[in-house]
Amino acid sequence: MNVAQLLDAPSKLCAPWFRAAEIALLNLPDLPDTSRGIEELAEAEGWSQRTAQDGTPLARSKPGGSMEYHATLFPELTRKMILGKVLGAITDGWAEMTASQQEAHIVWVAEKASPELGSYLTIFTREWGLQ
Repeated sequence: MNVAQLLDAPSKLCAPWFRAAEIALLNLPDLPDTSRGIEELAEAEGWSQRTAQDGTPLARSKPGGSMEYHATLFPELTRKMILGKVLGAITDGWAEMTASQQEAHIVWVAEKASPELGSYLTIFTREWGLQ
């Protein structure tokens, strides 16, 4: 699997579950860039015991024993980076933008890309725990 396949929008926006290998493949800020590093972080931070406000587990076991982790376990900047990568919104000036500028840019790119993709932002915001 490559990054393009992993970030097949909008399906990944609506189902924000990632295996450690997928997280590492994305090379995201504030997260390790190896599967083992992700697994160690998940263990250290107790991801498998964490739940959403409604009690839904934020980690789940997949056939074969691998774990999937919900994107709300990731730092907020990391979640925004994933959305930006899905939408192709990451630009050279991304790191210098404020959080509100990043959000505005993501919305602008989504709406410019297609009305359908823009409509997924509502789902994304709710499912991924972004304001």
